[in-house]
This record gives sequence, structure tokens and C-alpha cells, in this order.
Amino acid sequence: MMPLLSDDARGTVLDEMNSEQRIALLKLLDRGAGYAEACVRLGIDYCVLKRTLARNPVFREASEQLEQFRMDTLLTVVQAAALKGDVRAAMFLIARHDRDVRRRDRDRAPRGRKHRRLAQPNLATFE
Repeated sequence: MMPLLSDDARGTVLDEMNSEQRIALLKLLDRGAGYAEACVRLGIDYCVLKRTLARNPVFREASEQLEQFRMDTLLTVVQAAALKGDVRAAMFLIARHDRDVRRRDRDRAPRGRKHRRLAQPNLATFE
């Protein structure tokens, strides 16, 4: 297997990751590694990764797309297992759906000042 980083890019203490390190990290994420595991394998401090993600929107978008792809793939596998009768997979999907519904309801709820009820109209005045 080819090394992901050249010797001069491995183990350097940086303020931000260089392009070679970013590409290597994306390759590891694509192969299924998490952020922490990828950092350890590349010899990069986790704080440097977080700083690079915050400062580099293109890199952040690429890593988020990989994470979303991994999540979609995982959900596809779980859904297939649930359709084949796997009770644990079905329970996972139901719990996830319930959590999403609660989150959506929470986000829709008005925040801040409570809404005042409007006074009921006096119907006798319309007669």
C-alpha cells in the first residue's frame, strides 16, 4: 500500500493542514475512517483538523459530503436489513424517525415571546 503522506508532510506541527494532508485525510474518510482515526494515522493533531475545517470552506464541504454519503450508505444497509425482518434494524429506524420528528417539531415551535391569544369577537355586535 502506498503511503498517504510523504515523509516531510508527516508529523509536522502546523496551524493548518496543507493540501497534501487534506487530500490524504479525505481519502481516509472515503475508506471509512473517522476524523479521529484519520488524524492519528496521518500524525495530525485533531485541533489542527478542526481549525482547518473552520478556515477552509471547500475542504469542509468535501468532508461533509463524504460524511453524508457514509450516512446514506449506512441507512440503506439498515433499511434493507429491516425489510428482511431484522427487528433491531427496524427499531433503529423507528427511533431515528421519532428523533427527527421531535427535532422538526422543536424547530417549528415559536421561540422567545409567547404569542398572545386574540380576544374572541363579541358576536352580539354583529346582530
